[in-house]
Amino acid sequence: MNPSQIISTVQWLFLSLALVTIGLMYHQQQSTKSQLTQALTDNAALKQSADTLAVWLQDANVERIALKDEGETLALQVQTVEQQKAALANRNQDLNHQLTQLLEDAQDEQTQTWRVASVPNDVVRVFDNAARCALRAYLQDPICVAARSTDARVQRHSGTATGIAVPANPEGTVPIQPTAQQSRVSGANALATH
Repeated sequence: MNPSQIISTVQWLFLSLALVTIGLMYHQQQSTKSQLTQALTDNAALKQSADTLAVWLQDANVERIALKDEGETLALQVQTVEQQKAALANRNQDLNHQLTQLLEDAQDEQTQTWRVASVPNDVVRVFDNAARCALRAYLQDPICVAARSTDARVQRHSGTATGIAVPANPEGTVPIQPTAQQSRVSGANALATH
């Protein structure tokens, strides 16, 4: 090989190397350009997500403030109810003390007899059950449910012009009130059936 052929081969070699380098650089540029486009798209999506999260955070903050205010209002209401409850308990205690004092100081025989007389256990049980059933916690108690199901309005007597509720019987007369002994027995029978 002569020197001109060597120079020509070296030139072709350099030219080929330059073309390969330019091709690789062009490919690298296109790859970088697509990566940059993808990064810009990802950046826009992240910005939109950040904006959405900022709105959610702002809404959550507003809701938190509203819940805090509501909690403070409820706390004040509970405090007021507790104060009223304590005042009522004190008033009840004072009234019970006054009632006890009045009964102890009473001079007439009828009041003294009534004060020392015991209340029948059936009557005490009826009042205790009524008080217990009045509490919200016992609304599902079978005894309380049964007691509510037997509540009924008193029928109005068709013969009265005043419209006062009067229980009627088949004879059309007002029934006779039972004596105290009959009431006590019927109350005990009523409790036994429940």
